[in-house]
Amino acid sequence: MYFTTGKKPDKAALSLVNQLASAVPNSVLRARGRKSIENIASVCRRLAISRACIVHSSGDLYFLEVGLKSHQWLPTKIKVAKVVKAQKKELEFDGEACFEAAGHASNLFASDGCLAGFSDEKAVLNSTENKLTFTYKRKKLLELDVSYEKIKGKA
Repeated sequence: MYFTTGKKPDKAALSLVNQLASAVPNSVLRARGRKSIENIASVCRRLAISRACIVHSSGDLYFLEVGLKSHQWLPTKIKVAKVVKAQKKELEFDGEACFEAAGHASNLFASDGCLAGFSDEKAVLNSTENKLTFTYKRKKLLELDVSYEKIKGKA
């Protein structure tokens, strides 16, 4: 998964995007700078990444699905109301760690297809209608109070 911010992020957005990227193994975190959405989609294609999460200063998470020749916004955004718990130091995932998303947000966060038998090496996102909880090796990495909102058009 590819993580970046809106074009003019505040400190809270920068902190949130760093926390999200550090909770998802094999993710890519890049500064947005002046990159357009088309540029972000192009970078995702080069890196063979099918999903991007753009964190706005408002605390909104927008998701972009990237295909071989096109990209589109997913119709739901996540509004982060509060960071309940966050890892104090950056976690290093084991080489075979994978990511699996379950619940309300599973269609927004791209799972990378964990293989059976690697349950301890799996980073998991459990999502309900008001909470996102990221865990690894059964330890809570990040917990967010959230809500979901349907969107129209671009972020």
